[in-house]
Amino acid sequence: MTDCGPGLGCIDTTSNPMHCGRCGNACGSGTTCSTGACRCAPGTSPCFGGVSVFATSEPDEGLALAVDPTGNVVATGRTGNMVNFGSGALTGRYTSVFAASFSETLSNRWSQVFAGDPGSRSGTGLPPFATIGMGKGIATDAAGNVYLGGSVRWRIGFGGMPLDGGPDGNGDLDGFIASFDQSGAHRWSRRVGYDFSQDEVQGVGTDDAGNVYIAGVSSHAINLGGDPLGSSSSGRGFAFVASYTQAGVHRSQAIYRLQGRSANVTFAVAGDGTPYLAGTVESLAPGELTVIPVGRSEGATWYLRDPGGDLHGLGAVGFANSMNYISPTDIAADRAGVYVVGSFRGTIDLGGGNLVSESCASIFLAAFSPRIEHRWSRRYATTSCPISGEPVGMRLALDRAGNLYVVGTFGSSVQIDFGGGTLTSTAGDAAFLAAFTNTGTYRWARSFARNVSPTGSAATITIDDIAAGATDSLYITGALTRGSFDFGSGPQVGARDGDMFLARYMP
Repeated sequence: MTDCGPGLGCIDTTSNPMHCGRCGNACGSGTTCSTGACRCAPGTSPCFGGVSVFATSEPDEGLALAVDPTGNVVATGRTGNMVNFGSGALTGRYTSVFAASFSETLSNRWSQVFAGDPGSRSGTGLPPFATIGMGKGIATDAAGNVYLGGSVRWRIGFGGMPLDGGPDGNGDLDGFIASFDQSGAHRWSRRVGYDFSQDEVQGVGTDDAGNVYIAGVSSHAINLGGDPLGSSSSGRGFAFVASYTQAGVHRSQAIYRLQGRSANVTFAVAGDGTPYLAGTVESLAPGELTVIPVGRSEGATWYLRDPGGDLHGLGAVGFANSMNYISPTDIAADRAGVYVVGSFRGTIDLGGGNLVSESCASIFLAAFSPRIEHRWSRRYATTSCPISGEPVGMRLALDRAGNLYVVGTFGSSVQIDFGGGTLTSTAGDAAFLAAFTNTGTYRWARSFARNVSPTGSAATITIDDIAAGATDSLYITGALTRGSFDFGSGPQVGARDGDMFLARYMP
């Protein structure tokens, strides 16, 4: 029994749904309290755990999530002039970076907007203090410290010395990595990149020892904290990986020249410090990784791994599709291996035999060993879909038990079957959430966020990330635009230009 104070008295927090695990922690509808945690009622997995939509007058979007060891969730992305994450209004300028922390039940713990400093590099037609940037990756370590990565134009401050971003006159970007403690106080921050180059940090991760890893792309030369890499006159893109200590001291780095610049990479770090990259390029430079002759920019998927701390010794595996395309959209890793989700058209072989799409794009989900040896791969076909309704934005999360969760969106009248029956989007954009074991066995799937707008407006939902919590919680973020969606407890309304949302489910 726990003493919950005057008027409440002693309560059994192991089973009381109004005080589950601690005083005042109420379980949501459709859930029950068992052994001190809110869980789905039998036969209802997954159940809804709450949603927050942060309404503003400017475009806002959640782009990345992470969960710390105590179950708090942290988010980053982009915001406009003003946003309130639950602890008061925060003011940005143009497109600003934000970081916000929430409890397991989505109560705001702290939040900050990083909108640039007076005296920044001036921009044509813009005030000298304007900043254009976004957070694209976020991670936590065992101590609850937060690591934030992204890109910025002009100058930005995270609490230490201001960092210069790309110069305004050329529209260039620089990457950044910044760290905060569990209460949101600045620990350290550093610039990643050079002037007159497009440098973007697109993923952040940590290992069990507390080391920090970043990955992204650069158009020319880049400074990651060690010796400068690349060439200012190469005219070709690079993918990069770098690692730092928990205190921000540079450890190692590597870049990989790409014959066709990859617009995006997706990134994950296993607990033992093995980083993995997945992306899509036209081809890879001879003698550096491998060459995959294909006919178009979506033609080859590539994966990189670190076999033991030497980032210059990464290996690679490529999968070609000369008919249409293959595109990985997210990657996750643990000590058992690496998992990749994405979409494809045509015929692909990820190591376990041919997978063939229907007339619409199909979803693939695949698992590899730590040395990127094929373990299993699955295809999930979509039917009755125009190109505009094909599944997009698939994101992937791993929980502590190794279960996999895939979330994404699909358009009107599209059908998808993950193994437990057909999911159908009846009107407007919808989203799906599906669960599998680490051997690829289907567990459950459901669709949600159906368009319930009475006006029939063209409501859309964008899914940008999913994260698995420490105590049986899944968190999803993105943007809700125009019209209403039902995440599980009634309509939520998105603004014309898009509002960030954060939703919780319990598997």
